[in-house]
Amino acid sequence: MRAGRSTSWSSTATVWRISTAIAPRSGRRCWSGWMNAPWTEDTIQGVLAANRLREDGRPFLTLIEADGRERVFTYSELLERAECWAAHFAGHGIVQGDRVVVILRHSVDLYAAYIGALLLGAVPTMFAHPSPKLSEAVYFETIGTLLTGSRARALVTYDELAPKLTPLVNRIGSFEHLATPDDIDPEHRDHPAPSVAPDDAAFLQYSSGTTGLKKGVVISHRALLWQIRTYGETIGADERDTIVSWLPLYHDMGLIACFFLPLIRRCRLVAMSPFDWVQRPGLWLDAVTRHKGTLGWLPNFAYAFMARNAPEYDWELSSLRGVVNCSEPVTAAAHAAFLDRFRAHGFREDALAASYAMAEATYAVTSGGFGEPLRSVERDGRRLVSSGVVLPGTEVRILGDDGQVLPDGATGEIEILSHSLFREYDGNLEATAEALKDGRYLSGDLGCLLDGHLYVTGRKRDLIIIGGKNIYPHDIEALAEGVDGITPGRSVALGEADDAAGTQHLLVLAESDRPEADWAGLSETVRATVAAATEVSPRAVHIVPPRWLRKSTSGKLARSANLERYRAEFAPKPAAPAIAPATTLERVRQVVNGQILSAGRAEDHEPLIRSGRIDSFSIVNLVLEIERAFDIRLPESVAADPDALDTIAAIAATVERLKDGGIGGETAFDFGPDDVPMRADGPVALSSRRPGFWTWYYRFRLRTLGVRHGRGLRVLGPLLLRLEGNPRNLSIGDGVTIMPWADLKVRENGKITIGDGCAIDTMARLVAANDAEIRLGDRAQIAFSSIINAGENVTIGRDTATAGHCTIIASEHNYRGREPIMHQGYRHEPVLIGADVWLASNVLVTPGAKIGNGAVISARSTVTGTIPPYALAAGVPARVIGAR
Repeated sequence: MRAGRSTSWSSTATVWRISTAIAPRSGRRCWSGWMNAPWTEDTIQGVLAANRLREDGRPFLTLIEADGRERVFTYSELLERAECWAAHFAGHGIVQGDRVVVILRHSVDLYAAYIGALLLGAVPTMFAHPSPKLSEAVYFETIGTLLTGSRARALVTYDELAPKLTPLVNRIGSFEHLATPDDIDPEHRDHPAPSVAPDDAAFLQYSSGTTGLKKGVVISHRALLWQIRTYGETIGADERDTIVSWLPLYHDMGLIACFFLPLIRRCRLVAMSPFDWVQRPGLWLDAVTRHKGTLGWLPNFAYAFMARNAPEYDWELSSLRGVVNCSEPVTAAAHAAFLDRFRAHGFREDALAASYAMAEATYAVTSGGFGEPLRSVERDGRRLVSSGVVLPGTEVRILGDDGQVLPDGATGEIEILSHSLFREYDGNLEATAEALKDGRYLSGDLGCLLDGHLYVTGRKRDLIIIGGKNIYPHDIEALAEGVDGITPGRSVALGEADDAAGTQHLLVLAESDRPEADWAGLSETVRATVAAATEVSPRAVHIVPPRWLRKSTSGKLARSANLERYRAEFAPKPAAPAIAPATTLERVRQVVNGQILSAGRAEDHEPLIRSGRIDSFSIVNLVLEIERAFDIRLPESVAADPDALDTIAAIAATVERLKDGGIGGETAFDFGPDDVPMRADGPVALSSRRPGFWTWYYRFRLRTLGVRHGRGLRVLGPLLLRLEGNPRNLSIGDGVTIMPWADLKVRENGKITIGDGCAIDTMARLVAANDAEIRLGDRAQIAFSSIINAGENVTIGRDTATAGHCTIIASEHNYRGREPIMHQGYRHEPVLIGADVWLASNVLVTPGAKIGNGAVISARSTVTGTIPPYALAAGVPARVIGAR
């Protein structure tokens, strides 16, 4: 452990208590110098100083990790870590007003680095950490553009991202320093106190989206503090509240409602990674139950998502007094689904709340709910849910197309006047002048005011929001038109309401002059290209002939007109009154056609999985729906066999055999209690489905990809499975166990061969590239957060094990002369580790190393040469110090 930290385990729950307090040996609290400045509470620094003086030692921040453990910090402990970051920034030339970009996973340093920049008077901004679902090339291209636009002086990230981010930040003339959490000195907290004025820029918030440069919203101290005080008083948020959140902090809803609000008003915060929540939707409900959460913020899609996918469990949700629907248009169906599912668990209708909010207003413009049911009205055949009443000190007007103010009940563009409006779009005077008119912000959203309540009816602009993620049509169209065979400039991306999902879905129409026989292939290529770049799979991609798409009078493609034509020619027609299917085949058709991703009904013998019409997660829902429809449980051999589920006819035949008892000698797929991780207060749900879900899912996924795996494979959580080369180059033996978030990556013609009985621990990473092979002998164990990076062969013998954080590399950068290292390429040498070898924690094995059978390598050693069999070796470089 690092100096100044202590750990203790709670006897009643899995809680890892971290104390980062750095105090003199006398035990007296020692403030760093900034606390002695003459602060007033009209800047963030002043509020933080005042809050710290009111410290009562109770938990402030609880971080729920992927494995279910909890890290708990008091207010002062978090600020002390932030002070270390501030001191580090100051020691590397960062001063008041400098831009600091933070790119970290969900962790204490994500919060502390951001606060540290604030303490120094720097202007922080947060960018997303790479997602396992997003193309790496697209991610770094996007981040490079954002970094350039931000004019960053400092970047906070991890060592593993630094090689790819360094060339990007070096293009910024003002860039000064790249920092990682490992660089922070826990003994060094002093830093200069800035001279900050209320109207100075406090932070920079970028709009969310897919690709391209987003507009940076500059928010002042005055605007932020007015927003937090006004909104906090409106909803009654104070130190008695516990906020439970999975929201990412690089979006304004997460940043303001679930970071600045608790930080400034001293509410307790319980937070988890959004990636963990998506994989385990019950995680948020579990945290509310365990910590008696009172407040939460969710995008509209999350209500129906949890209602459908949270497992059956004894949740206790009566402590919630406000769950605020924000960031997407509020729908009555999403609220109804959530209320119907969780009313039995103590959730009350008057806890459903809403807010109309945006980054340009710092956050909230309205607030509704909190003790009284949200209002709703019928308008044009739609049931609209109120986003609440306008906040005190805020004015909302509805404007017609001519800019005139419209009367109560009329629909037009929403215009906002507020003390928390943004100051400017960073470096974009033209966009600022267009959005701000006489101090009022033109939102681009459509809505109406009725009896003091705001109802948002749509979007004047073309922005599409899917699951809380902003999708810009031009980005999708650029991706589609990059596919060979699509006519440049002749595609449109459209958003359409998906009431069942509680969000929108994406439609793509694209012209091609290729023969119609080629259109199906083009459609699937466009779908795959968009999904790889944006993490969003279009609901439908239709290839159309030249000049099919409609233009406006100005010569531009008309989205609304093309959406109408899509509905007329392609959208599913309203079904006749439902008649119960008479046969098994008809019932299977009904279930399958409710799961397919593209428009049009599937034929009985049409491939579903291999064609992409049902993706790897939809197949899970398909299996569950088949089991529910026929009151059966599919045996493992069937549920994990792509051929048995790839056509409607095959599914129907399987169901008939099960009903007739024709599939004998097999048990329904289920695991025993040992397969479900436990904690003191009950089982942790591995997924929204059933015990052993991840094992079931990855057995199915691997077989679909053509990956060989043996009997008894157990996967205890989501993996980062990146098969960029030939999937068949991954081979897994019998009885292998893989823990959550293990990372298996095959590039080029690399191979990974995992022997019988091996164990791959949480966050272990295996990467095989070029023509190299990683070969693990039988019963080898790769421990927590260990890395094997193979540009040349890495062979590890049977019964060999690593402790945590070991690194085995068969490739490294050349570094001859003064030419930039990134331009010099790599050298590759094989690594050979024998049988029954033990690598203690933090061992580094470098290219060309050989370790003989039975050898033991001491912690923190670096192996650069040959270690003989059964030797005990230690040091940097490792030397023989004894024998077994």
